[in-house]
Amino acid sequence: MCFVFADDLNDCDSLQTVISHKVKIIINPVGFFSYCDTVKLKNISNNNGRLCLKISPIVTIKSISHNDEPLEFSREREKVFVKDNFSKEENEIIFECAGELGEGTEFSRIARNQAIIRLEEIIPSTIINYKFVRVTLVIPSNWESVGPGEMVYDTVDQNNHISIWQCDKPIPMLGWVCAAEYSRFQHENKGILFTTLLFADDSVFSSQIAKLSGNVIQYFGEKFVPYRFKNFTVVEVDNWVAGNSVLAIASPGFVMVKKFAFTTEDKFNRVESILAHEIAHQWWPLTVFLYDEDLPFLSEGLCEHSARWYNKFSGQESGRDSLGNHPLLRPLLLKILRGEDTPLRQKKDMRYSQTHYLKGAYIHHMLQDIIDERKAEMLYKLYAQKFYEKKTNIYDFITIAESLAGKKLDWFFDQWLNRTNIPRLKIYNVKLKLNGNIWICEGRVRLLGYEKFSTFATVRAEGKNSYKEDTVFIGTDIEGRYNNDTPFRIEMYEKPQRIILDPLNNILKFRKLPPKLSDLREPSSGTMIIGTKNNYDSLRKFAERDSVEMTLAGWVIRIITDTSATLSDLQRSYVFLYGTPVQNQLVESNQGKFPFKFQGDSLIINGEEVSDVSLTFIQVIDNPYLENGLLIWIAPFGFDVPAKLLPYDASWILLKGKEEIAKGIWEIYDEDLVFEVKSGF
Repeated sequence: MCFVFADDLNDCDSLQTVISHKVKIIINPVGFFSYCDTVKLKNISNNNGRLCLKISPIVTIKSISHNDEPLEFSREREKVFVKDNFSKEENEIIFECAGELGEGTEFSRIARNQAIIRLEEIIPSTIINYKFVRVTLVIPSNWESVGPGEMVYDTVDQNNHISIWQCDKPIPMLGWVCAAEYSRFQHENKGILFTTLLFADDSVFSSQIAKLSGNVIQYFGEKFVPYRFKNFTVVEVDNWVAGNSVLAIASPGFVMVKKFAFTTEDKFNRVESILAHEIAHQWWPLTVFLYDEDLPFLSEGLCEHSARWYNKFSGQESGRDSLGNHPLLRPLLLKILRGEDTPLRQKKDMRYSQTHYLKGAYIHHMLQDIIDERKAEMLYKLYAQKFYEKKTNIYDFITIAESLAGKKLDWFFDQWLNRTNIPRLKIYNVKLKLNGNIWICEGRVRLLGYEKFSTFATVRAEGKNSYKEDTVFIGTDIEGRYNNDTPFRIEMYEKPQRIILDPLNNILKFRKLPPKLSDLREPSSGTMIIGTKNNYDSLRKFAERDSVEMTLAGWVIRIITDTSATLSDLQRSYVFLYGTPVQNQLVESNQGKFPFKFQGDSLIINGEEVSDVSLTFIQVIDNPYLENGLLIWIAPFGFDVPAKLLPYDASWILLKGKEEIAKGIWEIYDEDLVFEVKSGF
């Protein structure tokens, strides 16, 4: 989900607020549009005889009128100044405009087969307080459309398809309109009409997506507050919309899902996996209206948390639902180590901060642990009820959380939302002694470094058949004293074999994690280095195919040869080596750094020699040339069935086309968090 912020409004803009739009848009598939928009404005200050609004420079204003009388106006790029002598507090102004979107913008484009228009880009705007919106769309007769709110009128004649979309309740944004030659599927469930508008080649998913949408909306409606609209639509759009880092976009009453989410082989990014998160946006922030700086936590983070709730309820949990093993966890930790992290509470374009989705969800999970799960469920329901169709911020959320917890929680939100680091914890000075038939395990937990964090932590002593736990607190106590070191004590009948700090990974903290191909889920920039010693053309074709898939997922990829690569090329965050030692000279000189190595034309994997030309072997290690970077080696044994480079949940994988033959994860021992009881201890 992405929210795109308008430029900050100056004092001139703040003299009026838009409370309604009644706009009729005529879309011409050769790239042009025209519209007539009746805008109702409410004065919130003395405007000294002048209105100021914003309209994109791509829009040509034909006329502006009030009560059938033309108004004088002038333009300064996106600003439009209108002379007025209005005596009423509320006034309706009519804008007649036209424009061209054949080339399009990052968010809007009109082509022969589809029109995607972000309404805020083309119609007049200032400070918004929408109470009523009506959008009439006139499109080719063989096209279908979707717009904000509910469809209240729909008719088709020989030349045009006319639909009216209306929202007679407050909304925080206008969102988009989408129109194309879609395959339409509809399914009604408990008074809500579920619609899918998919391209013909993906229409096979229509029934499945409509049913899933119904299940998710029913669940969230019971968990938070009922869904606000009488219809919900999932509409497929082309991959260019809003840039490659975005898979889907929520708008009032519908969700836009990119074609990539229907075609990718990466299950993590499939439409079935992302839909619950996107639907949750109908609540956060399209029912509970949020300030921009709170969107990362109370929208993206809460939608990810909500999706985890739904997936657990439906029995469809996957890797993205396990916070401690989440595919974006290691990328998040690496980003923090590189000093690239930013505070969660700030106005930002979330399209380029995918790890913040996980960080936000993790914080909601930790909050749940502090106030307990039952009260956490009450928290979100109460928050949705109290601020239903109202603007709210994090302080309102904190107030409700504190009332349920019965204690102050400002320290919790301050350390997790306003700071960039995370705690580094260590278990140490562990001692065991047998007292009669009871084993006593004592030790200490310390917060390392200079950052001050406060957190509860569980220490578990595990035996062969049982375990016992103790909970400790590190940080500032209720009297204001700070302690970064605290003891623990556990008693159990069975001798412990290991002592684990935070065994369920309930705390977002630094951990030693093995590099995995799933670390590639966070889009970044990468360098692919292809071999020139042998099979150059095939290796280049292989790399180019992978780069196309990665670019669609938001990556910026450059491809170079082994003969042109320099040390600085290897000192990058993400480096991909293509070829075997006999094909790529950099592979030949660096394969000793990898756990698996070629012996001639074959590999030894799990004690077996592998040389089948239909196979591809991929492995990833920490980049020895750059701290906190990755070095990925893609070695095709042949080129008849080359496997795709995907973010597999593995450190190494042997593939035959799409089939996974064998895979594994490097073993990592984290001595800060795990103490192994050795024999004789």
